[in-house]
Amino acid sequence: MALLYDDTGYCEFDFPEWANRVLEKLILDAFKYGIPIIFELSPSSLKFLVERRYSDIVSLIKTGLEKKLVEIVNGTYNLPYLSIIGYESNIQQFYYGLKEFEKMFGVRPIIYAHTEYAIHPQLPQILVKFGYKYASIRVRLNGSAPQIDAEKVLWMSLDGSMIETLPAYKSILFGEQLGGKFYKELEKMVEIAEKNRDIKYIALNHFEDFIYPVWDREKYYKMYRDGKLPYRYSRYIDFFTSTPKSKTIFKPRWIEYRFKIIKYYPNTLYHVRKAEYRLIAAETLAALMGIKLNTLEELWRKLLDAQAHDCYVVPDSYEGEYMENRRHVYGEYLGPKVFLKAGYKAEQLAVYVENNSESIIRRILEEKLYVPDTEEKVIVFNPFGWRASLIYRFIPPYIWNYSSLKSPDGLEIPLQFEKQGWLKVATFIHKLNPYSIQVLTPLKQSLNDKIDSKINLKKKGILIRIDDIDIEFSLNNEKIVKMDEKSRGAVYNKYLCFLKDKSMIKIIELKDGIMFYIDIRRPSNLTVRVDKCSKIFVDYPFGIEDVEGETHFTSLTLFKI
Repeated sequence: MALLYDDTGYCEFDFPEWANRVLEKLILDAFKYGIPIIFELSPSSLKFLVERRYSDIVSLIKTGLEKKLVEIVNGTYNLPYLSIIGYESNIQQFYYGLKEFEKMFGVRPIIYAHTEYAIHPQLPQILVKFGYKYASIRVRLNGSAPQIDAEKVLWMSLDGSMIETLPAYKSILFGEQLGGKFYKELEKMVEIAEKNRDIKYIALNHFEDFIYPVWDREKYYKMYRDGKLPYRYSRYIDFFTSTPKSKTIFKPRWIEYRFKIIKYYPNTLYHVRKAEYRLIAAETLAALMGIKLNTLEELWRKLLDAQAHDCYVVPDSYEGEYMENRRHVYGEYLGPKVFLKAGYKAEQLAVYVENNSESIIRRILEEKLYVPDTEEKVIVFNPFGWRASLIYRFIPPYIWNYSSLKSPDGLEIPLQFEKQGWLKVATFIHKLNPYSIQVLTPLKQSLNDKIDSKINLKKKGILIRIDDIDIEFSLNNEKIVKMDEKSRGAVYNKYLCFLKDKSMIKIIELKDGIMFYIDIRRPSNLTVRVDKCSKIFVDYPFGIEDVEGETHFTSLTLFKI
């Protein structure tokens, strides 16, 4: 179930009145034929639907839940792509989503299943912490899930948490065809499944956009009701509780989570991530100062709405576009039209959160720390519960003659400057205690110190040599074709290396380590080979994985040694 914002609907919610009628029919058909129906609902959109005077749908879903003919899965607030939003947003999507479901229905989902690409290696830990009992790791759009031929598995996250899970099979088609074609393919899928002797019981999925007509659906419903089908319709909970508990541990590597999204607006993603960082900063700062802010929940909900998957996979959609383009299915579209595209709507929400979070931060700093905007001070804080060296960036005033900062204990902290368009950005690294704040004072003296580089760059063969460790990058066996030394300074040295298709490797050399940022332009196979190194760890968005000396990547990655 898709996207509804205030008075604007997108995709399946182009026409809320129609969407409500279809939902009602699906539930009433479940009652009529005794066939369970599973809803992946966005509680945010459902809440807006109720506010538009369609509250009867909640009562109908409640009745379906009581009859065990309706099951609700997923549970996130607005069905995002979990791997492109931040750590805290992952948690808040579940927190607010489950809270809303409990408020509406008195129960919360215990099954995590999803049509869109909403999986990553650390998800089992999050699910277990939020009380989920079972999961499905199948997806139908924008990528492929890790695969294994097994009835069920214990899906293990990087920290060792496990949840019993329905996997995506390697050698069996398991459904999820687009455009209402499930029953057209059903006989073929059953035939392939019957030939497989390794899996004792097979589960086929039929995920469909809920208002899209499904070919021959009612015909098969009648056949099932009359006992003419050799298989049964099932809720997830029935499948899991009626089959033996799995003992197969399944811990896929990050490379097996293949996600691809190609149509999003870069500005939308940028503002959504920036808004999250600012909101976390505002929330942490308020907590440190002992201030309770009622506005934080409103800001989180708006940010979670801006993370809805449709804003990134169909950002050009607007109210009326979905059904108008499917006149051959629905007939002439007579509903409302609003030409604000989904991607821009998400950006508007994110900028609203961004600006309001910044206002909260400024107000707290001025009122509680008594540091006015006019004073040349740099205020930093550590929002984490551990002592950490953090990289800070800020845009200094137009006239700024300082080259370093001074901490309260007299430590001199070098600044490094770099142009980003017409802006000058200052960067520094500073270590702070958990949940602590410091006010740093600018120093006028000039620092000429630069990091001594240990990197030897070569255009052919081995790309990088650090002391006696060799690191080689190649993309589909193509070597580096161009390298630029972008900047040298007291905080870091930066190098940009380009491959043939303009994919880029950014190397950041710090005093105590090297970081590699890998930006791949198209689906491809990037290989990293490391020689004479006992341990290699890859720092993914949701955990750290110990990998072998030769590692393959298919998406944006941070690589550390």
